[in-house]
Amino acid sequence: MNYTNILNLDKEEIIIDVIKLVKKELSELTTDRTCKIYSNYVSLYLRANYILHRNIDTGEYGYDYSHKFCLVPKDEDYYLIDLTFSQFNNLEFLDLLIDGYTIVNKEELQRYLEIVGKSKDNINVDTFFFGKGRSN
Repeated sequence: MNYTNILNLDKEEIIIDVIKLVKKELSELTTDRTCKIYSNYVSLYLRANYILHRNIDTGEYGYDYSHKFCLVPKDEDYYLIDLTFSQFNNLEFLDLLIDGYTIVNKEELQRYLEIVGKSKDNINVDTFFFGKGRSN
């Protein structure tokens, strides 16, 4: 049994709908340096749809740059949701740029964190769900 989806919801479909809703609601807002706003809206709607997730701020985990995004468990991988990734001018995660989300494994998530956190800290992904952020 998958304990992260006990209601047997179609997480990907809900994520797509949430992204559309947030983009529509925040259509007047730029994506530059507004990750906390976008991420909080995404988190609010994921919670309203009973989707287990974490709203992560890289600054709370000791990264040099504070950036906020959402992470949803998917079996051994994760849905990474970041509607403001375009501000980093990086083409490494094209799905994220185009769709607002992508599926990543632990290694890909680590690479994403290097880009948005602007450092090479090696954080165990489980820390996001079961541990506390580092204190600066």
